[in-house]
Amino acid sequence: MKLSKEKTKIIKNVIKNSVKLIFENDFILLKNNIHEQNISHRLAYYMENLLNNYSWFRQSKLSVDVEYNRDITNVKMIDNDNCRPDVIIHERNTNENNIIVIEIKKDNENDSKDFNKLKSFTKITPENQYKYKMGLYLSFSTKDKKETYTYFEDGEQK
Repeated sequence: MKLSKEKTKIIKNVIKNSVKLIFENDFILLKNNIHEQNISHRLAYYMENLLNNYSWFRQSKLSVDVEYNRDITNVKMIDNDNCRPDVIIHERNTNENNIIVIEIKKDNENDSKDFNKLKSFTKITPENQYKYKMGLYLSFSTKDKKETYTYFEDGEQK
C-alpha cells in the first residue's frame, strides 16, 4: 500500500485524537503510573476505532496490533535482539504494508534504544525487511495531560 500524504495526515490525526481520548478517558492510568503495555493497548484501541471511520482502512488488510513480535513466521529482530514494538499498523504475514511502528514511554524518558529501533524499522535499504513507512516515539506525562511526538522516516528522526 502506498502511503499518500493524505493518508499520512489521517494517521497522524488519528494518533493525536487517540491520545486526546486517553487523556479524557484513561488519564488515571497515567497518573497511577500503570505499565506502558496498558497505555499501548488503549492507544491501539482508540486508533483502530477511529481508523474504521475510513473506507480505505476498512477495505484494506491493515491491522492495529500491540506487542506484535512476528516477522511473518519468524521472531521480529533488531540488532540481533527480539523486538516487540508497542503499537503497529501493518498487514499481517507480509512486510509490504508496514505503515507505522510506535514506541511509547512515560515522562519523556528519552530511550536511545527505542530511538535506534525506530531508525532501524524505518530505514529504507535492501537489507531492511521491515520497511515501516513511519516511526513514532510517543511520550506521555504522568503529571499532566501533555505528550511529545518524535517521528522517524527513512531511518532518520524528523
